[in-house]
Amino acid sequence: MPAAPPMPFDPIEEGRRQWAEAGWPDAAPGMGVVGSVLRVQQLFLVAVEDVLAPFELRFARYQALLLLLFSRRGRVPMGTLAQRLQVHSATVTNVVNRLEDQGLVRREAHPADARSALAALTPRGRRVALAATEALRSQVLDPVPLTEREAARLSVLLRRQRLHAGDFVVPGRRLAPPGAGPGWGREPLPFDPIAEAREQWARAGWSDAGLGVEVVASVFRVGQIYLNDLERTLRPLDLSFARYEALMLLLFARTQRLPMGKLSARLQVHPASVTNAIKRLQDEGLIRRDTNPDDRRSSFATLTPAGHRAVLRATEAVRAEVLTDVGLTERQCEEEFRLLRKVRVAFGDFTPSTDPRPPRPDLRGAPPRLRR
Repeated sequence: MPAAPPMPFDPIEEGRRQWAEAGWPDAAPGMGVVGSVLRVQQLFLVAVEDVLAPFELRFARYQALLLLLFSRRGRVPMGTLAQRLQVHSATVTNVVNRLEDQGLVRREAHPADARSALAALTPRGRRVALAATEALRSQVLDPVPLTEREAARLSVLLRRQRLHAGDFVVPGRRLAPPGAGPGWGREPLPFDPIAEAREQWARAGWSDAGLGVEVVASVFRVGQIYLNDLERTLRPLDLSFARYEALMLLLFARTQRLPMGKLSARLQVHPASVTNAIKRLQDEGLIRRDTNPDDRRSSFATLTPAGHRAVLRATEAVRAEVLTDVGLTERQCEEEFRLLRKVRVAFGDFTPSTDPRPPRPDLRGAPPRLRR
């Protein structure tokens, strides 16, 4: 569940409208899809981490345990573990180190390659993996807040996006253009790991959670692909996605200034995270912080002219490289947005009432084509 009270309106729906009114209508459907996927990914992650906490597990460590549990002999080469988890080898090393410290995994010499090692599930690791999976099945995966038909349709749409991104290939068919990929230069997997995971869950006796596994895993994977793409697009502009989001909120504010508390609420993150992002933007001269004259304990963040130019430049890059082609038609974008919106409502992300429309953005400093 979200850490903050629900928003009184749907911020992603409002963002779609603002993008269209600001002169980027071609990117508005993609913005709705990407924003929704990233938000539902956050909601699922909070729910999963809450269930795993009593087992002293984080989601990354649980994923590694599950792969070992499903392997034929409970042991997998470290390199294969990284490939199956679709993360960097250094990340897998850190994960296995933590699991080893907990007595859930042990390293073994590779019988055919002295330069590498195997990660092997211990008896205690097997017990913890089974218990954690039963808890996830009953508390998160089986009660995914969609009908069976809706969940199946959402899985189809998310799979199209993964194929489009070059995440994996279907034998004899490749939808991704040359050079496309999930963001770190590896080759696509020769099979769909999420479809295989659903089959593994069914073979293990958890077929009732199979569709939930497919939906949650697909949201996590597509969200990671989009986050990789956004970070890669923004890096040459010396921006992170978190700082870019803050700049966009200020751009769309009526006076291009917002109280820090409202900025945190609109970004739906902890105030400390917003403070860190704003400090970086302030150091770079992209925003200015002013003390609230009516409350000396609070302050405003205001977009500077340099910040205005930077956020427009960044938005042109994000629009061109990420949002205008997400692998779905406009109608499919709308369908996915609607399905993910239903999940967000079920998690209490916002109040689905008549959404109050915040004031229109002040874009007088933008190029003429952005002032339509």
